[in-house]
Amino acid sequence: MGRVRLLSSDRLKSPVYRRIFKTLESERGQEDFLILDATFYKREWRERIEALAGEEKVLTIYLHCPRELAVKRNQQRQLKISERALHIVYHRMQPPEHPSLAIDTATTTPDAAAERVFDLVKNAAGR
Repeated sequence: MGRVRLLSSDRLKSPVYRRIFKTLESERGQEDFLILDATFYKREWRERIEALAGEEKVLTIYLHCPRELAVKRNQQRQLKISERALHIVYHRMQPPEHPSLAIDTATTTPDAAAERVFDLVKNAAGR
């Protein structure tokens, strides 16, 4: 489907969102698809992404996970985040009002979620 670039918050040092925005402002590449892998739990951050995208299509994928399950999964991750940070995200989460796709990760397998995301991207790209 083309060239894909991934910016993952797991691979960036703090301040993560400032680094994402700076990268988007200065390092626009020749990719066909840019995937931003981060929680974007603040509405203002998602709005800034849309502003930076200009005329480009932005798909928002909201992955919901109950807090207890998120804590359990975080303990099993190779790149753990602090439990304090996880709780901060949950208390400050401003879910997107109209995501392009919403997935409940407690009831959807990773493979099924990936398939739904791929179908969304494929349909949005008209392929």
